[in-house]
Amino acid sequence: VLSFDLYQQLFVNMSGTMVAASTVSGSFFYPSFDLAWQFTKLKGLSGKKALSFGKLRVSWGQVGVQPAPHRFQTLAEAGLSYSSYSDPLASTQFGGGYRINNNQGNPGLKPEIKTEWELGADLRFLGDRIGLTATYYKNKIENLLFDVATAASTGYTSIYTNGGKMENRGLELEFDVDVIKNKAFNLNVYANWNNNRLYRDWE
Repeated sequence: VLSFDLYQQLFVNMSGTMVAASTVSGSFFYPSFDLAWQFTKLKGLSGKKALSFGKLRVSWGQVGVQPAPHRFQTLAEAGLSYSSYSDPLASTQFGGGYRINNNQGNPGLKPEIKTEWELGADLRFLGDRIGLTATYYKNKIENLLFDVATAASTGYTSIYTNGGKMENRGLELEFDVDVIKNKAFNLNVYANWNNNRLYRDWE
């Protein structure tokens, strides 16, 4: 993690994470950064009551979700009461048994990768009595992990795989105002509005 600021108005944060897990082959690096500019620190805007605080921000980052354990290989499962189509004998008569799992293992699994960026502004007016926050965001998840049905003729009924991608984008607005603010009593009104769009693509 690396963080620094310039002139107490430009703030930068950068980070990177290296992840390795027993459920997937290899290691993966996930970077992120965010930048914020508190422009009301400028000489011409500092100390103004009409616009008492103003900040612009941008951020970008990635994060990963590893596959579930033991899904890169085809394992056996306990079959305590099954029998064949032609043989009426059940395995429970012989103390139980095992069979190849109906879910096929997948040695080529990769982690889900979520990439997100956002732009935003934080504004406060009249000595911080009125606040407005606006954020536009977009995130995309690639290599979604889930079970996909397969033809029974393959010997399996499903396979756990990276089978699609999904994207969210939207705008979020927050507004608050101090209707009453004194030593004896405070009354604040808050409102939130958001508009999210979801896009999916199964491979």
